[in-house]
Formats: sequence, structure tokens, C-alpha cells
Amino acid sequence: MLALAKAEKKKAKEATELAKEHAAAMAKHAAETKAKAEAAIKKMKEESLQQTAAMQATIANSEKEHEAAVKAQQEAFLKKQAAMRAAHEAEEKERIALEERQIAEHKKLMAERRARFEKRFKHVWTTGPTGVSKWHLTVNDFEKAQSLTARLFEKTLTAEVEQVNIGLERNFINNPTADLSEMAHRSGIHRLTGVTSDDRVAELIEEVAEHGVDDKEVPFDFIITVLSTGSPDYIEWVKLQTMKKDPSVAFYNEDPEAEIKGLNNKVGKIKQIADMDAVESDHV
Repeated sequence: MLALAKAEKKKAKEATELAKEHAAAMAKHAAETKAKAEAAIKKMKEESLQQTAAMQATIANSEKEHEAAVKAQQEAFLKKQAAMRAAHEAEEKERIALEERQIAEHKKLMAERRARFEKRFKHVWTTGPTGVSKWHLTVNDFEKAQSLTARLFEKTLTAEVEQVNIGLERNFINNPTADLSEMAHRSGIHRLTGVTSDDRVAELIEEVAEHGVDDKEVPFDFIITVLSTGSPDYIEWVKLQTMKKDPSVAFYNEDPEAEIKGLNNKVGKIKQIADMDAVESDHV
């Protein structure tokens, strides 16, 4: 029994020692595993830090390169913009200079043309008051128009008269409150237009008013328009044509000379023709 107990005790002791050894092995293995894990984690952290540093360096380099590229693009853009601005300013300066030259040349050409025109046609243009006026009048009757024209020429109240009666129509409204359906029409009318001297305008108006060319519904539309310019020769002619005449010196009031009769002599019989203005005359 004692031997059996010793044997059991020994086995228990051996089992205990074996368990201790196993526990020590397991602890050692765990420690080694932990150490390996810690080493791996440390390595992974170091590698991660290295990767992060490398990535940050790459990012920093990329940012630097991007900044450099953007700066280069900006500088290139500014240079291009400055060059374009300089080219535009040069073109604008050249355009302005060309425009100034063209304006100066045009002024010179116009001055030369004006000088040539004034030299050649100085008689066809005048400045300042002309002293003549244009008039026009509407007459409903042909006979009245002809009679008035003759009367105005007889009294030298107009230098010329133009009479138009083709396609003329006069429209007017008798009642201002009426609609357009009550508009009155006058066809077959005659438009007289002429030119006179300002000195004879008052007499011209009186003569037209006395001639009875007005309508019972519409007064005569005698309108005077002052001429601002014109040919000096024409203006002088108008003033000359409308001068108030003196009947005492009018050529149409002079009696005609005696009728001049032709000679009925034959050529072969005439030896000498007497000079009627000579003091003495010999007739053969």
C-alpha cells in the first residue's frame, strides 16, 4: 500500500512537473507569439508610417509641381495677355493714325474740290439774304389762272410762272367736327408757282387777292417762301424782271417807225446809192 501510495505520489509529482513544464512552454510560446505579434504590429506601424511619409512627400511634391505648373501657366497667360494688349494698342494706334491721315486727306481733297468748285461755279451759289421769294397758289379755273398769270407779268410782279394741272387734287373738310366721309374734293385745279422780289411781295399778294381766285368755301392758299440761297445770276435776274416799270419809257408805248420798203430798181441801172445821212447826195 505504501509503495502504491509512493508510486501515485510520484506520478502526481511528475504530472505536476509536466504540467508546470507544459504551462511554462505554453507561457513561453505565448510570450514568443506576443513578441512576434508586437514585432509585426511595430513593423506594420513603421511601414505604415513610412508609406504615410512617402505619400505625404508625394503629395507635397505633387502640390509643388502643381503650384509650379499653375504659376507657369499664369505667367504664360499674363505674358500672352500683355503681348495681345501691346499688339492691340499698336493696331489701335496705327488705326487712329490711319484715320487721322484719311480725315486730313479727305479735308484736303474737299478743300481742293471746294476751291475748284468756287473757282468754276462761283456764280451759282450765294450766301446771306437773297431778297427773293418763291410763291405758289391753287386756282380752280383755267381762265382765271391764265388771266392772273398775264396780269402778274404785265405788272412785273413775278419773274416767272410755272403752271401745273395734271394729277392735282385738293381735299379739305368744311366741318371740323365731321368725319372723313364728309371730306370735300376739288379736281381739275391749277397750281401756279413763281419767283418774285421781296420788294414786290406785298403788291403781289394784293393783286392775287383782288383777282378773285379764292373759293367760297376755302380762301386762296397763297404761300410765300423766302429763298435762302441760289445762283447770284438768277437772283439778280429775278430782281431785274420784277422791277417796277415806268410806262413812260416802255418800248411798247413808242410809235413804230415808218415802214421800210425795198428798192425796185434793176441792178444794171443803179450806179450809186445815196447816203441818206450825208449832207449832200448825188443821184444818178
